[in-house]
Amino acid sequence: LASVVTLAMAAVKKQKVPAKHLGVSPPISIAGPDQLDLRETTALETVLTEHDAAESEEQSKRGHAVLQTLQEVVTRWVHGVALSHGLSKEQADATAAKVLPLGSFALLDSTMGGGDIDAVAVVPYF
Repeated sequence: LASVVTLAMAAVKKQKVPAKHLGVSPPISIAGPDQLDLRETTALETVLTEHDAAESEEQSKRGHAVLQTLQEVVTRWVHGVALSHGLSKEQADATAAKVLPLGSFALLDSTMGGGDIDAVAVVPYF
């Protein structure tokens, strides 16, 4: 959690305006967190730690390992589906899939210990 505060402080110092934005509309704000945001983040981290709700490094590593395993399973599955749809081995080898974490895990590797991992698999259409 301390690394989150460090990253936030670095963002405050940089605050560079990008030349263009991606997406349909511009961002609401490109400003980094202010001092109040940083204090409130620290207070939230303290409460989470006091109530044993903060994720440990071990839990974070386990979550990343689960996502990696899921990525491997989905990749093998897509390869098999490609072959079953008549693609050659070379074409099937070239197919790709991506598992993307969503929700709390995607935001700062989940700050709530013992939580689930929401994810979506992006796969080709055959």
